[in-house]
Order: sequence, then structure tokens, then C-alpha cells
Amino acid sequence: SLATTVLFTPKSTSSFNFGTQATNISASAQVTLKGFKTRDTKQRPGESQNSRLVNIVFKTEDIGDPSHYSTAVFDNSTWRLVAPFDINEFVTTVSFAKEE
Repeated sequence: SLATTVLFTPKSTSSFNFGTQATNISASAQVTLKGFKTRDTKQRPGESQNSRLVNIVFKTEDIGDPSHYSTAVFDNSTWRLVAPFDINEFVTTVSFAKEE
């Protein structure tokens, strides 16, 4: 299959505790999405040589409004989302990064 299967965990900031300087993050239920890789590079600009950056295009109606607090699992690894996201009416391109 040409599509990449992504286990996506949407997360959003619910509050910030000024006393502890901590952000309270709430997670929604995981969803399985299909998307297409459009970029896969071994090093993110300005980051360590052991980092990897992947761009995946999803249907906007499937992924909704992603948050940089969200995480994703694909290629047997957990990835973090990297803003900004390219969102339009039909497709959303999300960049994912991880250290290798």
C-alpha cells in the first residue's frame, strides 16, 4: 500500500499551573489515520544530526485541527508533531520529528 498508517493521539492544553510552572495536557482517544509521506529527511535544519523529519498529508476531515502536543506512532516509532501545519479545506500536511 502507498498509504502510511498512523496511530494518532490528539492532545490539547487544558490549563497552565503557574505555581508549578507545568502545563496540564489532556489526551483524546487514539485514532488510526491513513496518509501519504511527501518528505522523509534524516536531519531537521538546525537540529542534531540524529534527527529525522517526515511530512505526511492527511484528509483534513480525518485529522481535524492538530496540536503540537499530539503524538503519532508509525514506522515502529513515536513521533512528535512540528508546527506550523499546512491546513486547507481538503488536506492537511503535518511534519513529524524524532531523534534517532
